[in-house]
Amino acid sequence: MMIHKQRQEARTVIAVEAEMAFGTDRQDAILANASSRGVLALVADPPRRGMRVQLIVGGVCLRGQVRWRGAGRCGIALDEPIDVAGLQAGRVVPVRRVAMAHVADTYRGPAGLLRTLTSDVTPSRRILNAFVLAAALASAGFVLARLGSAALEARHGAPVARYAAPLD
Repeated sequence: MMIHKQRQEARTVIAVEAEMAFGTDRQDAILANASSRGVLALVADPPRRGMRVQLIVGGVCLRGQVRWRGAGRCGIALDEPIDVAGLQAGRVVPVRRVAMAHVADTYRGPAGLLRTLTSDVTPSRRILNAFVLAAALASAGFVLARLGSAALEARHGAPVARYAAPLD
C-alpha cells in the first residue's frame, strides 16, 4: 500500500478489468489501484480533468469524476465509497482479474523519462519536457566532470591540466 500526501487513505494495488464510459466514448480500462474513495484507471485515451465517468465492473456501474490525468492513466474520485477488499476478491462485483505488465506503473527510471517525452501531451509540453531533460543531463554531466577532475587532483596532488600541452 502507498499513501500520497494529499490522499486520505492508503491505496491497494489491484488489477481489475473495467469499461469506462464518458460522454459518447467507451474504452477498456484496468483499475490499477483503489481506495474506498477513488481508483487509478489505465486507459488508452484518458478523459479530461473534471469529466464525469462511469466505470462498469462486472455489470456494476461505479460513478465518479476525473481528478487528474496523465499519459494512459487518470485518477477518479468515486461518488460512493466502495469496499476495496471486496472488489479485489470479487465479492462486491464479479470481477475479471488481469495480469499487469507493471503493477507499480510509474514514471521513475529511464523508461519513465522517455515516457514523459512521448506521452499524449501537447507539443509545447513535449518541448518543455525535452528541454528540462536536456538541462538535467547537462547538469549531471558537468557535476560528474567536476567530481572526476577533483578526484584526479586529490590523487596526483596537483591541478589537472585543463588543456593538452603542445607537443615539442
